[in-house]
Amino acid sequence: MSLEEAMAEIVERHRLHDLVVTLHRGFDRLDDDLIVASIVPGCRYGAREWADPEDFAHHVRRMHTEAFGASGLALRYTQHAITNERYELAGDTAHGECYATFRGVTVDNELVSMILRYVDRYVRVDGTWRLAERDPLVEWASPRLRRPAPQGSLVSLRDRNDRSYRHQGETST
Repeated sequence: MSLEEAMAEIVERHRLHDLVVTLHRGFDRLDDDLIVASIVPGCRYGAREWADPEDFAHHVRRMHTEAFGASGLALRYTQHAITNERYELAGDTAHGECYATFRGVTVDNELVSMILRYVDRYVRVDGTWRLAERDPLVEWASPRLRRPAPQGSLVSLRDRNDRSYRHQGETST
C-alpha cells in the first residue's frame, strides 16, 4: 500500500468515526437533523427497518425521553461514550464494531447504564458515509434496564462465533 493509499484509508476511517460520534450526539442531544443525516432510508437498527429516517429520529426521541425500551423508564439525560472502534473498508461499503457505554438518568434521578457493542454496516452516499445496518449487542445492563431477550435476538459472544466476525476478511483491515 502506498503512502497516498494509506492516508486515504486513514481519512475514510476518521470519517466513519465522525459519523458514529455525530449519530450518538444526535441521540443524546435529541437532535433529529443529526440522526436523519447519519442514516440511510431503509436503515436496519436491531430487528427493525426504518424506511423513513425521520421516523427513526422520532423513535429515538421517544425512547430517550418517554420509555427506554422494554424497561419503560423515562430518561432525563443520556450519554453514549464510544470507546474502541474498528472499521474495515471496501469501496463504498464499510463494516465496523464500536464499543460503548450508555448512561442515562431517570426522571426519578437514578443512574442506569449498559455496556454494549455496535456491529455496523455503512454505505457511502454521494461521498458521505451513512449507517445502513446496526446490531446492538448488550453485554451488561443495570438491573432496571434488564429484561428477557426477545426471541431471535442477537447474543454477544466472547469467541469467533460473535457477530462482529461476520464480515472479517471481506474487506481490508
